[in-house]
Amino acid sequence: MTRNSNYRSALSTAKSQGRVNATIFATGPLFGLPLAAELQRSLDRKRNDAEQTEVARREKELAAEIARVDRVNEMAFELLNDQAQRWLDAPNSSLGCLTPLGAAKSEEGYSRAVDALNQLRRKLEHEEILRQRREFAVANLEEQALSRYYDPDNARLWMRSSRPELGGKSPAEFTRDEKTAKICEQYLPTKRSPH
Repeated sequence: MTRNSNYRSALSTAKSQGRVNATIFATGPLFGLPLAAELQRSLDRKRNDAEQTEVARREKELAAEIARVDRVNEMAFELLNDQAQRWLDAPNSSLGCLTPLGAAKSEEGYSRAVDALNQLRRKLEHEEILRQRREFAVANLEEQALSRYYDPDNARLWMRSSRPELGGKSPAEFTRDEKTAKICEQYLPTKRSPH
């Protein structure tokens, strides 16, 4: 028997017994050619390709993480101006006690951080509406007071003086909107008063 036929016979026996592995192929010649070096190069190429793919995947994940953190940072500064850093650095209960920047590192955390910012935006917009209503109502009440007193200082004093009827608050403090301004108007003099 020749060497190739011995090899084929051993390979066929190994296949039938389920014992074929890389060492048989790496050490045995195929038509008289050794395969060990070619197999090692192929395995090295596959390992290098897998490593490069993993590095590229990690770089892509890191770039996405940085983009999410930057976007949350940018949105916070747009909304909160000089208060943004304090909000960004504080643990937030709606984010599982993570800081918004810490939460933004994951996709799910980023979504929750953006939701928290949007909720904060709605709250601030609502507070601004209430502030404007209050400001408008107080200005109108002050105009009413000025129209009922000859002396503007007395009208301003009336606006700042506490009244038992208003729970110990002044009309300026008590007034939150038109409804509360109307309550205060009841305590203005009905006719123009010198004092």
